[in-house]
Amino acid sequence: RRKANQYAGRLANAYFWRTYDQKEIDYLEERAGSLAGFEFKWQGGEIRAATANEFLKEYPNTQLTTIHQRNFEDFIL
Repeated sequence: RRKANQYAGRLANAYFWRTYDQKEIDYLEERAGSLAGFEFKWQGGEIRAATANEFLKEYPNTQLTTIHQRNFEDFIL
């Protein structure tokens, strides 16, 4: 993803998010003033509700997406 952003000329900052009680979002991308969160679940599934709720409470205008084997190619391009 970081290489794709660089090759495409998209300026983005990359982060991860974790709380003291081990809730986490695997990859955050800040681009053009907006923040997007990505959770990687290769076998499918969704972001845990407690994690998503706590994260969105702190960052309310953020889009959260689960990346899995059916959509990872779109994510890395």
